[in-house]
Amino acid sequence: MKTITKTLYGFSELSEYAQRKAIEHERKNFYYFWDDENIATLRAFEKILPIEIKNWQYGDRNDINFVMCCADEIKTLSGVRLLKYITNNYYKALCKGKYYLKPSTRTTPAKGRRSKIIMDNCCVLTGYHMDDFILEPIYKFLKHPVSYTNFEDLVSECLWAWVYACRDDYEYAYSDTALIEQMECNEYLFDIDGNKE
Repeated sequence: MKTITKTLYGFSELSEYAQRKAIEHERKNFYYFWDDENIATLRAFEKILPIEIKNWQYGDRNDINFVMCCADEIKTLSGVRLLKYITNNYYKALCKGKYYLKPSTRTTPAKGRRSKIIMDNCCVLTGYHMDDFILEPIYKFLKHPVSYTNFEDLVSECLWAWVYACRDDYEYAYSDTALIEQMECNEYLFDIDGNKE
């Protein structure tokens, strides 16, 4: 019988060389988990508005192609006319009533309801934070309608906002800062050379 004693270290206890090695190893084995949620946000946006998304890519190459599936008169709406069109046709999908919850007690179960007066626009498509990025240009337009933005430009601005937000999230997930945070939060242990145990 052999007894082997091995000393293990937390990430912050490693030498600079071992930390660099651990980060690179983690980066090679890391998987970006939020891709499905990002796509779900894009598909929910596509269901609301009259568009068909042909293809997209974020990360190394940022691109998105789409086609408007509506009449030319609607594509070219701008200013107050576009504001009224969006409000009349898409407001229920863009805003939901604020959620109220009455906590449970010993004798009564919890009760939740949505307000019919006070509206909220936080993560209304799928409940994921990318909803806010893709809809932000529309919310800005609804607050301050401008005559030089038409419907097609507004939709394009929304889709590009989604692409850039996904790219930024993707790049952050693979950054040293995020990988170090992940290793420290999960309390990974390493040998003296930075190999994960």
